[in-house]
Amino acid sequence: MIAESASLLDLVDFAKGGGLVPTIVCDAESGRPRMLAYSTRESLASALQQQAGIYWSRSRERLWRKGETSGNTQRLVGVVPDCDRDALIFYVEQSGPSCHLNAQSCFDGEMPFTWATLAERVRRRAASGNPLSYTQRLLSDDSLLAEKLAEEAAELAEAQSRGEVVWECADLLYFMTVKMQQAGIGIADVMDELKRRAR
Repeated sequence: MIAESASLLDLVDFAKGGGLVPTIVCDAESGRPRMLAYSTRESLASALQQQAGIYWSRSRERLWRKGETSGNTQRLVGVVPDCDRDALIFYVEQSGPSCHLNAQSCFDGEMPFTWATLAERVRRRAASGNPLSYTQRLLSDDSLLAEKLAEEAAELAEAQSRGEVVWECADLLYFMTVKMQQAGIGIADVMDELKRRAR
């Protein structure tokens, strides 16, 4: 989804905005907007090279890596210019809140509970080190996690009613997300694999 760096840099019209291009930052999994930032040619080149949320800070007047102080970093998954080539969408995997007010999004309105929301909760519980956390217990016990994955997959296979299928899918998705956390992969990695298979 990330275009070849040199061609994208040449494609974007930085001159129209005096060197700044509005950059809408969206969640890679849900597509929902998380924040608005600005890119320069230099910041876009750095973002593409490092596959990270790197922007131009108008207040600091320098390059700014999202999460450099808060730890709420972004992994850049895709970049799409608009039809006039003077604005960008960044698709990111966000670690933690996007907004400086500690909200998931800088825009008003409650964000839907998505797979990305679940993954972030699992990540936070993994980082907490709380021995009373069930997520922490699963992460530290490979055989228990494997047992739960097999159990929930079997229960989903046998589910009949809509309600049963929803319930069992929710169970399996939780344990899958814990397994992904353990393996150090994100939702975008899974989607990339599915996209590769669809070719």
